[in-house]
Amino acid sequence: MSAEASADTVVAPNLSLLTGPIENPGEPTIFKIEKPEMKRGRHVRVLARTETMYCNVQFVRQGGENKLHSHPNLDGLWFVLKGRARFYQGHEELLVELGAGEGVVIPHDFRYWFESTGDEDLELLQVEAFTNPGGEIQRVVHDRTGELSSESYDMESGH
Repeated sequence: MSAEASADTVVAPNLSLLTGPIENPGEPTIFKIEKPEMKRGRHVRVLARTETMYCNVQFVRQGGENKLHSHPNLDGLWFVLKGRARFYQGHEELLVELGAGEGVVIPHDFRYWFESTGDEDLELLQVEAFTNPGGEIQRVVHDRTGELSSESYDMESGH
């Protein structure tokens, strides 16, 4: 699959955890990861957010992927809970292939994309730290022509 292709993305109904006010600032957040029923694409489950970080679990069907992109204001940790993932830098250069119990840290402004590989669905823990605490989630999509599109967090875009 190419970096331009994108899977259908379904997002948990608790999107307000990422876009709305922080619930109970200064207090612990208790959460439970529940795998959604998946027929295709990718599902994002928002777990928690503070002023300086947020975390999700992404459930990606075998063969699912996202677009080449970067985050100008986020440093991200990706940790494979189940399945296998390939992370790429640029359009085609393999950065790393990961299995359960392995991860990668992606610094802000680094151009990357990933895909689910292997025989089972991928479950990825995503922890992102803001370089500007209290800011909004920013994503820049890079296409093959060099054109960029910048956006604040758009759950429909698949990240």
